[in-house]
Amino acid sequence: MVNPADAAQLGVNEGSMVEFNCAGQTLRLPVRLSETLSQGQVGLPLGLPGIPPVLVGATG
Repeated sequence: MVNPADAAQLGVNEGSMVEFNCAGQTLRLPVRLSETLSQGQVGLPLGLPGIPPVLVGATG
C-alpha cells in the first residue's frame, strides 16, 4: 500500500504491478492505495506469500 500522492508521483495506479527490493528480497506486488499511510511510507500485507516473516515490522 502507498499513499495516493506517492503513487501519482511514481506514475502508478491501483493494481499496477511494482517490483522493489526490501531486506535483500525482491518483491513484485500490486499497488494498493491508502490515505491512512503518510507520504513516503509503504505498507506490506502480513501473511502474503512472498513476504518473508523477517520483514514484519522492518523499517528502512
